[in-house]
Amino acid sequence: MTMPGCAIARSQEAKDLGIRMGLPYFEFAHLAKKYNIRIYSSNYSLYGDMSERVMRTLEMHVKDVEVYSIDEAFFDLSFLPEKEVEGFIKKLQIIVKQWTGMIFLQ
Repeated sequence: MTMPGCAIARSQEAKDLGIRMGLPYFEFAHLAKKYNIRIYSSNYSLYGDMSERVMRTLEMHVKDVEVYSIDEAFFDLSFLPEKEVEGFIKKLQIIVKQWTGMIFLQ
């Protein structure tokens, strides 16, 4: 049975097999079977809700948050002395994790 959809998030191993972003599933179904590739469905409403929660949390702690995409934002930390920026960011990461369960990857 063929699954509908296309490749969006891919591991390095999937990329190395030639599975391109947006490639329809039917075009790499044979690779999925051969290499036991795990296929997951997206939950865009959950992803959007979590993104909104993270952005609201950032906006409560930082001024001038510019939401760039569903999972990216920029904000102005020029109000902080340079030596305090790293500590502020670490505290902000802890707050976001506590309030949303989301973690920042570096």
